[in-house]
Amino acid sequence: MEHYVLGSLLFTLLLGLLLFRKMFQSRKLFSDRFGMIVATTYSGVFNFSIGMHLYLLLPDYAEFISCVVVVIGGGSGVIIGSIVKFHSVMAGFFHGTVGALMGMMLGVVVYNPSLCRLPAVNEAMLNQSIIVLSSFISFLTVSTLGLLYYSFKV
Repeated sequence: MEHYVLGSLLFTLLLGLLLFRKMFQSRKLFSDRFGMIVATTYSGVFNFSIGMHLYLLLPDYAEFISCVVVVIGGGSGVIIGSIVKFHSVMAGFFHGTVGALMGMMLGVVVYNPSLCRLPAVNEAMLNQSIIVLSSFISFLTVSTLGLLYYSFKV
């Protein structure tokens, strides 16, 4: 299960890096409004996936992971938003931080459903729900970043 989550995290990071490269190459072609939309969407979804996968990989270090997730989310949001203008930097920082924390919170609930008064699960159900949710979040990230990539071509 850990190998699957790690592979999904690495795939998300690779996809995010490729989209950032494409965005950086075509940064002069789009307006401030489009840059703002890309910064909010890209940083929110990308960091949501990273936050969830990092918590699912290291659930025993929740305090450390929460600090790391905030730094990664804010930093990547600033980097994504800095391609256009300053208001995109602020939006990227905010959406990156919030997305990363939401992803981490979803990972906490998946790992321990009794926090939300959901029925407790056994080890087999826990592994199954982690793999299913990790697959769904990876699919959501791929589809969102794919739509953003397509929007650069139009």
